[in-house]
Amino acid sequence: MANFARAYGIGAALLALGAVGLGLALAPAESPFRESGVTRIVATTGIAADLVREIGGDQVEVIALMGPGIDPHSYKPRARDLIKMDQADLIVAHGLGLEGRMADVFAAQGGRAIILGDALDPATLKREEDEIDPHVWHDPVLWAQTARWLGKALAQQLPEHADEVKSRAERFALQAESLATEIRAELGKIPPARRRLITSHDAFQYFGARFEIQVDGIQGINTAAEASARQIRTLAEQVADEKIPAVFIETSTSDATARAVVSASQARGHRVKIGRALFADALGEPGTDAATWAGMIRANARSVKEALQ
Repeated sequence: MANFARAYGIGAALLALGAVGLGLALAPAESPFRESGVTRIVATTGIAADLVREIGGDQVEVIALMGPGIDPHSYKPRARDLIKMDQADLIVAHGLGLEGRMADVFAAQGGRAIILGDALDPATLKREEDEIDPHVWHDPVLWAQTARWLGKALAQQLPEHADEVKSRAERFALQAESLATEIRAELGKIPPARRRLITSHDAFQYFGARFEIQVDGIQGINTAAEASARQIRTLAEQVADEKIPAVFIETSTSDATARAVVSASQARGHRVKIGRALFADALGEPGTDAATWAGMIRANARSVKEALQ
C-alpha cells in the first residue's frame, strides 16, 4: 500500500510537470541504487548529498539528482528523477525555496522527505523582500547546525545505528565550526577596504556575514530574476568608483551579467578582472578540490582571497 501511495504521488507530479504521466511512474524500472540492505536516499543537490553521506556513512546509499554546474533554482525534474525518488526510502532537499519547481513533488512524499531548511531558526535566515535566502551552506556554522539536526533525523530512520549516525553528525559539525575559524583567519588578511564580493547572483550573503565581507549579487537570490540594465550600470559605477579589483562568476549560472559589469566598469576607466569561478549552488567535478562541501568552501575562500587581497 505504501508503495502504491508513493507511486501515485509521483504520477501526479509527472502529470503536473507535463511528463509522460502516471503509467511511467507505475511501470517497472531498473533500480538506480546499487546495494541492498542499506537505506536508499535521493538528495536534490550534490551539496545535500555530501552531507547525507558524511552522516549516514555505510548505512546509506545516496544519489544526487543535480550534479556539478547545475542551477537548482531553475532545475526542472525529469521523469527519471521522479522515478528515482519513488524508489528511494528517503528524499533529502534543501527547501527554503531553493528547488522552486520541485516543492509540489516533496509535498507529495509526506514523511519520506527531509527538508534541511527545517533545521534552522527562521530568525537566522536572511531575506530579500519576501523571499527567503536558501544559501545557508555558505556559512559553516549554520551548516554545522544543519548537520546536527540531520543526524537526529537520520538516527530516527536508522534506529539500529542511531549512536553511530549521531556521532558522525557531531564530528562533521565540529569540523565545520573549525573550518569557519580557519577561513575567518585567512580572509581576515584581506584589507578592509577591499572586502567587497561582487558575484553573478546573490548566493553569498551568509558567507559575507560570517566572514565580514560585503556582498553584492548582480542577480537576486533566485537566478530566475534577471538583472536589469540599470542594475548592471549602477553596480558597474560602484565597481569603478570604489576601485573594486574583481568580479566573480559562478559555476552554475551564466557569466553574461558579470561580464557586462566588468565591461561597463572598464569603459569608465577602471581595470577590473574576472575572479576564479565560485561554487555557489553546486559542488565541483568529482576528483577536484571542490568535490565535497568542505572542499568547496575552502576553494571559494581561496579564490576570494587571491582576487581581493
